[in-house]
Amino acid sequence: MSLRGQLQQVLDNLPAIQAAPACIVAYSGGLDSHVLLHLSHAAGLAVRAVHVHHGLQAEADSWDRHCAAVCARLDIPYTCLHVDATPASGQSPEDAARIARYRALENELRPHEVLLTAHHQQDQAETLLLNLVRGSGPAGIAGIGSVRRFGHGWLVRPLLYFDRSELKDYAEAEGIQWIDDPSNQDRRFDRNFLRHEILPRLKERWPDIATRLQRSAQHASEATGLLIDLAEIDLEALGGRTERLPISAVTNLSRHRQKNLVRHALRVCGLTMPTAMQLDNILDEVMRAREDAQPEVRW
Repeated sequence: MSLRGQLQQVLDNLPAIQAAPACIVAYSGGLDSHVLLHLSHAAGLAVRAVHVHHGLQAEADSWDRHCAAVCARLDIPYTCLHVDATPASGQSPEDAARIARYRALENELRPHEVLLTAHHQQDQAETLLLNLVRGSGPAGIAGIGSVRRFGHGWLVRPLLYFDRSELKDYAEAEGIQWIDDPSNQDRRFDRNFLRHEILPRLKERWPDIATRLQRSAQHASEATGLLIDLAEIDLEALGGRTERLPISAVTNLSRHRQKNLVRHALRVCGLTMPTAMQLDNILDEVMRAREDAQPEVRW
């Protein structure tokens, strides 16, 4: 079956897309997002393209013009969003750009619309390896999810189970011209180091390494779902309020369930996860402090 036919099957099985009044394609102008835009348009979806202008490269303005011209030829509505991707103190340029990009896309999303991004199987492999190196737990090892709530609508990654070589073959067959971002070759960035130095070596030994890592991510995703279910059970038994946990009841749980519950409560409140040491400080210094003390853990 052709790539277009395979994607159509994926789209047909996604209720969020079937119910959406329109879809936004996060369109950088690169190979992956251009193929996604082309395929989505060919599938008959009501799409509009949104390009995020980070202002980090000298060619950024020409990329905007390229994307606008492509959308004009395809008769697809086009929007360019300018963001400030300057990293904060202690923040990596990669994280700053990603956070700024998703914040802009979330603000652009209208009620019940779906944001489509072009993450594929190799992106999943890179994310899983990055999170392993960072010492992440099951949620991090689960990598990139294919569907999740996002702003007023949904975030869907319909190409997640496709190999990048399939996307490139499609682009070349269709005569698609795409942008090559030179920063993607900079091995100072962790993801690029994995992409160009580590994954090719792994693929020499295990040609299907991306598929294997995708399978591991799926197992971790299922385990994460069970941990969330357990946290919800514990939370309900404690009164169901994530923003105010009764310390005496939490400390009656096993250590593992305490950690699981606190992580879940923080996630539901929209807060970033503490490190393992900070979480230990919450359990040992905050929850076990005297009643007249005022302990605090910052991160």
